[in-house]
Amino acid sequence: MALISTISLPTHTRGDTFRALDFTLSQTTLEGATGVNTPIDLTDATICLQVRPTKTSESVFLDLAEGSGITIIDPELGRFQIDEQILDIPVGTHYFDIEITLSTGFRFTWFIGTWTITSDITHG
Repeated sequence: MALISTISLPTHTRGDTFRALDFTLSQTTLEGATGVNTPIDLTDATICLQVRPTKTSESVFLDLAEGSGITIIDPELGRFQIDEQILDIPVGTHYFDIEITLSTGFRFTWFIGTWTITSDITHG
């Protein structure tokens, strides 16, 4: 599980409702000449996501965790989501990661990437 995926989250307009985004975590292992995809069991896992203006910044624009902005949908199948919520993050391209700690205590960063937040025009 050392492989970290780099992704960009969908561009979002500041102050608008972010629609839930689902993820499924799995691990591919070789069996003979083919790979077998096995879900990563998220039973009793903790999942955290932080958004920062730079990779090394002490400032945190968004701090989500399981039960507070992140929901584990189907732990045995490795499914979780960033919940639907209104996001009021400053405009710009920011950096994030998703860190997971399994019930065994094994901790790893699964995703890193960027998230662009654009300015809204209408303030209603």
